[in-house]
Amino acid sequence: MTIEGSRDVRGPQRCYDALKKLEGHTVYVTSNLRSLILATGALCWAADIWRGRAVTMELLGSKVKVTSLRRTLSALPDVATQYEALVEVIEWLEGQGVRAGSVSAMATALWRSTLRAEVEVSFNPRVGRSAFFGGRQASLGVHAYRDYVALDISKAYGSTMSGRPYAGLLREVNRSTRLDESTPGLATARVIVPDDLAYGPLPKRVAKDMIQFPRGLLNGTWSWSELAAASSLGCEVQVARCWAPATILEPFADWWLLCQRALAELSEAAQRLFKNLINALWGTFALDDVDSARVQWLDELGETVLRVPRPRRRLPQAASVHIAAETTSRVRVRMLLEGLYGDPLYEPAHVDTDGILVPRESVANRRLGTSPGEWRLKTEMSVLEVRAPQLYRYRCGESCGVDHLDWHYVASGVPGRFAHELFDTHPGFQISFSGLDSVLPEGDLDAEQLHRYDYAHRELLRVVYGPTLVTT
Repeated sequence: MTIEGSRDVRGPQRCYDALKKLEGHTVYVTSNLRSLILATGALCWAADIWRGRAVTMELLGSKVKVTSLRRTLSALPDVATQYEALVEVIEWLEGQGVRAGSVSAMATALWRSTLRAEVEVSFNPRVGRSAFFGGRQASLGVHAYRDYVALDISKAYGSTMSGRPYAGLLREVNRSTRLDESTPGLATARVIVPDDLAYGPLPKRVAKDMIQFPRGLLNGTWSWSELAAASSLGCEVQVARCWAPATILEPFADWWLLCQRALAELSEAAQRLFKNLINALWGTFALDDVDSARVQWLDELGETVLRVPRPRRRLPQAASVHIAAETTSRVRVRMLLEGLYGDPLYEPAHVDTDGILVPRESVANRRLGTSPGEWRLKTEMSVLEVRAPQLYRYRCGESCGVDHLDWHYVASGVPGRFAHELFDTHPGFQISFSGLDSVLPEGDLDAEQLHRYDYAHRELLRVVYGPTLVTT
């Protein structure tokens, strides 16, 4: 589909010829880039990959490159509506001087367009990355609940990024420095979490892309706000090294105002894609060059792969990862103190980053609203069944205004029709399938157990998103 209209092309050579004519266009697919090899045969393509998955696909013998919209439009009813939403967002961005590109590239370019002066962001990448964790996720297993509600923080990441200043540069200070919860600092510490604490307050990395929120003795690096939250809950915090902001920035205030304007001007369908641009920005501050390579196939079916690793480069974002670490920690602190401890009488059935599922009766004790950054009532559920983090189904009531089968299915980033199947075929481990890190259940894990979780996670990703281009 292009602005000139749509074409239905079949056959490998005809597909290749039609794609080659898109030279000069920015080309997207709405889901998995790997599916392109089914149109022409795998010998026509090369891919740039990162951590086993395609970032862009290049049509060999042409200047055509294809990027993915990451399923951001998958919930829309048909391809025509998806395309209209894409065009609407692209045209709005062009009005701000932002060219069409990948989701991350457009997110970064839009932010840069709002800066009034140069911004210096730099800190030790090793320390910054050691404090970088994903969001909290948890479920109580496969249970049925009655009269529950979904609460979440409205526009959590955008409002978080604009709500408080960040450290541009950090400097090491005396380890006795008070850890002010409102100051964007980092500290390496030894923390003792009481065994009787209801929820472990701090993330601990147990393997690549896997974390826990354990009790007991922890050693690591966290933000000041996260360590202050742990201390307020009764944890003993012994700081070994401490870094305070040398410069203070508010780099996202104008960007957030512009994003709010965009959401007010765009249609509901286009807002889906634009919200993804908003949520993608913080992650661009933590990009690395780990496991990047160029891939080509040696057979038409794409079964044999030639993988050429790229030399490791130090990306500019290596020095800005503390921005991403501070952002994710702020959301985790709010989930900990306001979500999990917002009403300790009611244990959530499910937690995912900025949202919780709790009994309806607990809402009376919570402060709710609809403005960005406020906790809001998102969904009411007469019956709820939870399979795993990010995977549950519910009955909504007599009239929710949506024509559907007996259950609503929720699976992060997955079309509803596929969420139904995934709910029934989930491997059984209590782990999620999207996000920066999967959160493993609490408890000591040996190498064999970690391997089983890693295998289950990879299998779950394969079921949801299709096979990776190459095993890493």
